[in-house]
Amino acid sequence: SSGTLARMPGVLRWKLVVAIVVVAIAACSDNPTITTPAAAPTTVPVPTTTAPAPTTTVTPTTTTSTTVPVSTELVGDPAALEALVEQLNADFIGYEGEIPIPDLTNPDPRVAMEEMVLFSRWTAEAKTSPEWTRIHYWVGGPAFDTAFSAANNAMVNNWILIANSPTTVSGVTISSLEHPDIPADIRAEAPPGSVAIQYTLLRGAYAVVDADDGSTVNDIPSSDPADIVALLAPTETGWKLFYSADVR
Repeated sequence: SSGTLARMPGVLRWKLVVAIVVVAIAACSDNPTITTPAAAPTTVPVPTTTAPAPTTTVTPTTTTSTTVPVSTELVGDPAALEALVEQLNADFIGYEGEIPIPDLTNPDPRVAMEEMVLFSRWTAEAKTSPEWTRIHYWVGGPAFDTAFSAANNAMVNNWILIANSPTTVSGVTISSLEHPDIPADIRAEAPPGSVAIQYTLLRGAYAVVDADDGSTVNDIPSSDPADIVALLAPTETGWKLFYSADVR
């Protein structure tokens, strides 16, 4: 329950926030076990403090494969994506600034993957809400379930993240669905049209901040570069993250 989470020791509480960031930038395999509050997201009090618009950026990759053919057709409808973002924000999130809608309808899934990393980090800094995940995660997939639960726990504790250094993405390539680090059961469950992506991620340093009083719960240093494998699936509102794992 939210009361239980509020009474958690400080070390355990900030570890839950680490989970939301790790999940959001596609490294689900390292997440701690998280207990999702029984209440539905709409019954959890929405934080009354909205953080200033964050300035975190993701360094675009300069490594792309020229041997993998990429369609020139948009994936989904940009207007439908924009409408989804506006609806979720109006109904659940309540962010008052401009939302940088990620380029999920880009024909190139490598571009969409980078956009997901950028958007995930931005949402964690802008205003904590599990409803952000419905924009760029495949609802009901393994990545979504973990990210939604982590974000819900962070919202109950009214935490926000403040970036202290950039998060960078490099070496984004399209891989085979038979990638050895993608479990067979995940491949079997992958939605039609799924594409495997590999990239290297350097998670920037950030502070976990209590939105109630602005106090710092903990400072998290930058990570070592991590190799990530992910599965993206096409939908009517663009590419969505179905699965991801930190394979080091």
